[in-house]
Amino acid sequence: NEDLVRSFTAICGNYTENMGFHPAAYRVPENRCSYRSKWDDCWRKECYAILIEEWGCATRGNCEIGFRTTLHQVRNPMRTLESLAVKFCVGGLDSGVVREEFLVYARAMFSKGHDFGRYSCIEAVGYFLVEYQNVMIEARKRGEIAGFYRIEDTSACDVAEMAGFLDEYRVVYKPNYGKIKKICGNGDDGVPAKRVVEQKENRLNKDMVKLSWKDLRGGIHASRKDVGDRDLEMKVRGLFRAFGYDEKQIAEEIIMAQDGKVGESPGDEL
Repeated sequence: NEDLVRSFTAICGNYTENMGFHPAAYRVPENRCSYRSKWDDCWRKECYAILIEEWGCATRGNCEIGFRTTLHQVRNPMRTLESLAVKFCVGGLDSGVVREEFLVYARAMFSKGHDFGRYSCIEAVGYFLVEYQNVMIEARKRGEIAGFYRIEDTSACDVAEMAGFLDEYRVVYKPNYGKIKKICGNGDDGVPAKRVVEQKENRLNKDMVKLSWKDLRGGIHASRKDVGDRDLEMKVRGLFRAFGYDEKQIAEEIIMAQDGKVGESPGDEL
């Protein structure tokens, strides 16, 4: 498969920092690679071997590590886009420039139907998000993912229940049932594990980027699409509906006043 060869070569050809992938994170290297070296021919061979074995393994049902239950954690899609923009847009939104390491993975994973190199940065991270989430949605339809939960309104006990830890017949390691039941099934709603965790740590986007629906349209922020093109906007709106988020929570347009203060025009649900 030529597409897979190109994808594997893009990922394994050179080590790409800050993308969360390194063969060492998957297993003890079979080729006895040195941990003193961040990347060399040994790690490159290990990378190819892992991708050949694991790429698509969930659909085939032959992953090296299998899970009884797989859940999909989601976040408000616009908040996710904002975080991706902060991390991967070089020189701000209007430059349109995307970090090369992001393009490597975007092209490797979702090359069909997309020319990520021609997209503006918002379009590149936006279409990547849409493709990734739609793959997860399709996997859920096939039964490979048991369900999804919104991180904004889900506690650790909620996740534990979805994963089967509170069902003595579903839990894989029986001692876990009693431990989790003691924490989550005691009727005390005040325990920390029953509270939704507010994200305070590891926040990249500390009010640096705030997007509106208009920001996803063609012709702005270095977009080469026709002015007013709404393809990306409509696809992101589709994610809102798929995961039960309210489209009206997102402003139609962010307005910068002369005094430097930011205002919003209300969003419309299409």
